[in-house]
Amino acid sequence: MNTNLSMFNLVFLIILSLFQNYLPILSFLLVFTVVFAMLAKTKILGESKFVNLFVSFLVSTIFVSLTGAREYVLTITPWFGVFIVISLFILGLVGFSGKVPEGLTKGVGVLIVAAMIILFLVSAYFTF
Repeated sequence: MNTNLSMFNLVFLIILSLFQNYLPILSFLLVFTVVFAMLAKTKILGESKFVNLFVSFLVSTIFVSLTGAREYVLTITPWFGVFIVISLFILGLVGFSGKVPEGLTKGVGVLIVAAMIILFLVSAYFTF
């Protein structure tokens, strides 16, 4: 049984080391997707998909080229994911209860935005 556990650990470490080789590609895709979605939704640059794709490509290329920006994205992504999961869990609990408690009004939204800003600033402090 001990050899199975050590074999599992070895396989897990190999998979993690292979995953680390693809982190620049994954950070490029993450930044590209987020920037393109924001540009398409807000229509800052107009209706042209080509312009949005081009600007998204440039921004994500800059993020991959600059190691500080890439490390920032890699630092904040897991914490942002955890924060989103926790927020969805809280919203699911409120939704299943049938009515909105009096405490969950505008103040909770402000608290969530403040927590996200603090998360971004702390990650920037430790990255740069």
